[in-house]
Amino acid sequence: MPQTRIQKVIAGPGAGKTTGLVKEVLKELDSIQPNRFLTVITYTNAATEKIHKELEKHVRIPKNLFIGTIHSFLDRFILIPHASTLGIVPQDLTFIDDLHVTDSKYKNAATKKARDKGVITYAQIEWISEKIVSGGKIKVNATEINISKIVALNHARLISKRIQSIFVDEYQDATMSQHNIFTKLIATGMINHFYCVGDPEQYIY
Repeated sequence: MPQTRIQKVIAGPGAGKTTGLVKEVLKELDSIQPNRFLTVITYTNAATEKIHKELEKHVRIPKNLFIGTIHSFLDRFILIPHASTLGIVPQDLTFIDDLHVTDSKYKNAATKKARDKGVITYAQIEWISEKIVSGGKIKVNATEINISKIVALNHARLISKRIQSIFVDEYQDATMSQHNIFTKLIATGMINHFYCVGDPEQYIY
């Protein structure tokens, strides 16, 4: 099985991490396959806009170059194409930042009820996406859906077939769930290149 080329860049503030990432993306654009995506993942809308503008200085952005936040990446490549086919969510979805529940002890129940109706929070995007590629149990309405390891691996492979390379900016901001998702995609051997930059001294999680 082919192996993913992995590059990890660690540097402090002002060291040019994002500039270096943009240069790597530009180098790889020449070899991008028309039926696959090159994905550039950030953690804020402002960072997305910055990288988009930097790349536009050099090239016209092709349709199969995805530049977006981690949650928009999970929505587009994992949750929307795969969650409804597994029966986890309805086909019509609405995405929200979070649910504001007066009594916190009812938060999980309210979040699940909203999810069953197709209203998905950012935290649920991550949780469901991780289940799809890792396997596990999800209760939907009164039914428990058990995603086996074999089914999860098949979904991870289907997702990875669409993605040629993954570039992640400010990787120190990744949650453990996000890290696990990337690990599962890399483990398929179908991602050509995984490149991440970050500064451990500025981590959130």
